Order: sequence, then structure tokens, then C-alpha cells
Amino acid sequence: MKCEKYEEGYKVEGHNFKLDLSFQNDALELWGDIFPSGHGEIINELELFRLLNGLGLKGQVDHHNVRELCKQACAGKEVKNIVLVRANTSVFGTDGRLELVSEEARSGEIINVHAGDVIARYIPPTAGTGGENLQGQAIPAEPGQEIKVILGDNAGWGNQAAGEIIAQADGRLVYDAQTATISVLDTLIIEGNLDHKYGDIDFIGTVEIRGDVEQGFHVRAGKNLKIKGNVESAFLEAEGDVEIGGGFSGKHRGMIKSGGNMSLRYADICHIECKGNLAVKNEIVDGKVFVEGYIDVSNGSIIGGTLMALGGIEAKVIGSEAGMRTFLSTGQSYLAEREIAALKEEEKNIEKQLAEISRFLDPYVKDAHLLSRMSDSDRQELRRKTAEFTRLNIQVKKIPDQITEIRARGVQKSNPVINVGKAIAKGVELNIDGFSGVIPETMRQNVSIVRNSAVEGFRFINHIRLSDNARKAERDVAKMEMKRELQRN
Repeated sequence: MKCEKYEEGYKVEGHNFKLDLSFQNDALELWGDIFPSGHGEIINELELFRLLNGLGLKGQVDHHNVRELCKQACAGKEVKNIVLVRANTSVFGTDGRLELVSEEARSGEIINVHAGDVIARYIPPTAGTGGENLQGQAIPAEPGQEIKVILGDNAGWGNQAAGEIIAQADGRLVYDAQTATISVLDTLIIEGNLDHKYGDIDFIGTVEIRGDVEQGFHVRAGKNLKIKGNVESAFLEAEGDVEIGGGFSGKHRGMIKSGGNMSLRYADICHIECKGNLAVKNEIVDGKVFVEGYIDVSNGSIIGGTLMALGGIEAKVIGSEAGMRTFLSTGQSYLAEREIAALKEEEKNIEKQLAEISRFLDPYVKDAHLLSRMSDSDRQELRRKTAEFTRLNIQVKKIPDQITEIRARGVQKSNPVINVGKAIAKGVELNIDGFSGVIPETMRQNVSIVRNSAVEGFRFINHIRLSDNARKAERDVAKMEMKRELQRN
């Protein structure tokens, strides 16, 4: 074969073919055009491969295309514009990118993060790799592009060398693609009603719902919970305060738990647990309500249900002459009562275990000779049972003191009083500071009911505020009565 080089490539002549080789695309590729004369053994792959390698080009031969050109030429067909050699081109650098700890944040899902958590990593662009064309001329690398990242609220650099972005507060990871801003927000706002569009919510911060909460949904807030509208048989829980602009209709299914104070317009057929104070504007009807502070329905009614408040209860009207059972308890902590109930259950279980161990030990206590006939494994079991009996016996003896301590804690925080603004109905059941009784006849007066410290029963005194010390107020009344009695005598 005869091969001549010219400016744009090479011209090759064989016995029965002509082959034009030309540089294309800035000498990044060598193209071939073959013109066979006849058909048959025009050119074989090995011949062409040796030819191309002998040109000293800086690139890689395309074996597939070499084979295809030879095949078509041997069939007597012309082939044009087929790539035979490709240069070692440069490799583009990759653009910078932001990797979120959870990509779901890009679509608006609730991703809870804690202060100090790594919430994203910025991966910088790479420089790329340079190359050269077929003629050995250098091709510079093309680096990737930086991307803009803006640190928003509660987001900051951690280990900046590693590209770490950390949360500076507890909250929700939010990424705004339009502004390239990454933030941690401590408030989740739902515009409108909470329904199937949003589903259940479990958020580490404050939740604000600017509408109603529909039936059956669950909402948990790590801080406060604010709802503008009404709540229908949903399940709400907040570590902080709960504020409901409308009311709560539980229908014996829904429940609200608050780690702080709670306020709402009405609470009907509901279950409420509140570690702070509960303020209800209009009414509580047939509720199971347990509060560590006070219950204030001073402008409304309490009709039916069971209400327990450590810090006192106040309502304009209490009970119903229609006969709906109303039970109010004040001066006792529902949390303490649960602790005590758990301890009593533990006491019962321990006593059961002690009885079982005693049945095992009794024969050996009554007849010491049995010990001499015991095997080593039986002796080991006896020692284990004896040690367990001693441990359980010590544990069960501590429980009464633990119960006393729990009750004492409750007494220190309690304010046992029931304030009646207008009327309390016949048959209302009261437990005030541990004393239980029933209102014998409907009373229509503004009065505070406290426990009588002189005799077992209730004392009805002039209305005091829930913030006043009920025990002191009762003692002051008792002293005045005693003083008048002494003066009469």
C-alpha cells in the first residue's frame, strides 16, 4: 500500500482500492472514505490496523469501525465518513453539588433534625482532566462550575473543609431550590385544614395549623401547637402549650396531651391531659380531663364527666340536674396517681414472687437435715433463691416510702378548691384534698368549696381566686369561727 500525508490527512492507495483519511473536529477524530475496485479480498482488518498504528497518532483505533469498513469494502461497497481513530480527549470536570441528608426535603416532606446534626454536604466541582488531539496538541481541562449555596435560618458551616453544613437549632430541614437556600425552621405552618393532603404530622418544633384538624389525624409537636379552627376526634400532642381557637369534639375517640398550658373554646366528649393550666371559654361536657395545674371555665359550664386538677377547678355552672354524672377531684395529681398505681402493681407482683420463693425455701427452713442431702446444683439454686428473696424483700419495703414521697410532692403543688360562679347541681360528686362527698341539694351562689380542717366534710367559704392559697383561706375561716365561738362563751 502507498500512503501519502498531506495537510488534512492521508491518501492511501492499494491494489484495488483508494482510502482517504482526514482529520475532523479539530483533529479529535480521523475519518475514513474507501473506494473499492470490484469486490473480494479488497483490504483486511490486520492490514488496516497496522496502517493506522503506523501513523503515530495520539489516540485509540476503533476496532469495530475498522472491521465494518473492511467488511463493506470487500463487498464492493464504498464507505464514507466512518471514524477510525479517536483522540484521548479531555474529561469535563463535574459541577459542584449539594447533598442533603434527606433528599425528601427537596419535595417539602417534614425532615426533623437536631442542633449539631449534619444536614447537608457541599461537594465542590472537580478540575477535569486535560487531553490531546490526534496530532499531539494539548487540550486543556474544562473544570466544573461552582453552585450557589445560601445558608438560611439556623444553618451554618460545620467542618467546612469537609463541606459539612450543620443545624444550629432543632427543627425542620428546608431547601429552597429557587434561591439555593438551606434552612432549619423551628415552626411548621399548615395553611388551611389538616386533611389527607398533609396527613399525620410529627414535628420537632412548633406546629401552626391555620384551619381545622379533621377526624382521625395525629399531630405531634416537639414544642407548641396552635390551631386556628376546630378539632374533631383527632389525636394531638405537644411538649409545650396547646392553643385551639375553636373547640375540641372528641366523640370518645380523640385525645389531647399538653406538656404546658392549654386553651380552647369548648371541649365535648373528650380526653384531655395537661401538665400546665387548662382554660376553656364555654364548656366542658362529658370529658375525661386530667390537669396538673388548674381548670378554669369561669365563664362557662362543666357538665358530666370526670375532671381532676391538682391546682383547683372553677366554673360558672357545675353539673346538671338531668342526672349526668359529674365527678370533680382537686388537690391530687393525676401523674402522681399513675406513679402510685404503677408502684402498687409492682408491689403486688413482688409479693407474688416472694410467696413463690417462700414455698421453695420453707421445707429447708423447717428441716435443716435436708440441706445435707442436697446436690451441688440444688445448693446453688438455693443460694440463688435466697439472694433473690432478700433483694425483693428490700425492694418491696421501700415502696410505701416511695408512695409517701410522691404524695408529698403533690401536696406541695396542690391547691384543693372548687370555685362555683353561679350554681352547682345536686348529685355532683367531689373529692377535695382526699375527702369525698356529694352535693345534697342544688346550690345557687358564688362560693368556694374547700375541705374542712376541723371535721370531715366540706367547707363553703366566700369566693377566692384559683391563685389564692385554698388551705390558708380555709384555716383563716376556721380561726374566725373559733374566735367567734370563744367570744360567745
